[in-house]
Amino acid sequence: TNKEGKFTFTLPKRIDYKIIVIAELGHVAVAHIKASELSEEAFPKKIKEPKKKLKIVKTYKKKEEINKTKKLEYFAEINEEKIKKIVREVIKEELKKEFKPIHAKLLNIEMKLSKVSFKDVFSGIGWILGIFGAWALAYSRKRNGK
Repeated sequence: TNKEGKFTFTLPKRIDYKIIVIAELGHVAVAHIKASELSEEAFPKKIKEPKKKLKIVKTYKKKEEINKTKKLEYFAEINEEKIKKIVREVIKEELKKEFKPIHAKLLNIEMKLSKVSFKDVFSGIGWILGIFGAWALAYSRKRNGK
């Protein structure tokens, strides 16, 4: 992938493609691209052999299904550790982008909460006077015998 997390490759044939990305914790992303949706720009005049061999996977159970659809699925073989690293980096960057405004708001709220406001000062003084008043009332009743 490039710095933006994009992956490109030359399509060998004009067929229907099924793209599967398997991430950690059982997360799977699947995309179906029909041959009719592909532009001519996706296919070069001369097809070069890919640098890495493509693994062809057939997912058919019966011969009738093969004859009906004749679809092949191509998967570029990539090491599992590379995929994990790529997915982690992409997710990390996307989360940074998504949570940047929320992080800024949280910092702003934290700064506001860390400052002592007049409300806090007067509330504290009120508590002290209230407790002192309750003590004074109890003391005066005890002293007067009530």
